[in-house]
Amino acid sequence: MRTRLALMLLILGLASMIRCTAPDTDAPAADAPAAAAPATTDQESPPAETTTYTAEGTVRSVTPSGRHVMIRHEDIPGFMHAMTMPFAVADTLTVDHLERDDQITFTFEARDAGHVLTEVTILGEEAGK
Repeated sequence: MRTRLALMLLILGLASMIRCTAPDTDAPAADAPAAAAPATTDQESPPAETTTYTAEGTVRSVTPSGRHVMIRHEDIPGFMHAMTMPFAVADTLTVDHLERDDQITFTFEARDAGHVLTEVTILGEEAGK
């Protein structure tokens, strides 16, 4: 019984020592320099990075407003695996000609705020133009 009690006290003691020495991730370290206040300027922050990709896919749906298209797309090498996802539609693009199950080639911009379609071509239509 004494051995069991001693072992429990040892474990509790070690646990409290570990907790006391673990860094507090919410508070800055005592020896860390104080954080500088954010600089205030009248200049705008630099524009968010935008990357353009072209891929093929299948239209799953178009919202009634025409502002979003749900596309099941193939792998986009170096960016993402095949999946079904919504894309916002650029203000300069109209998608009212798209229908469910249309096979398309599309170009989009990957932005911090999301993915925006900038160009859509129904496969088979480009040959008829």
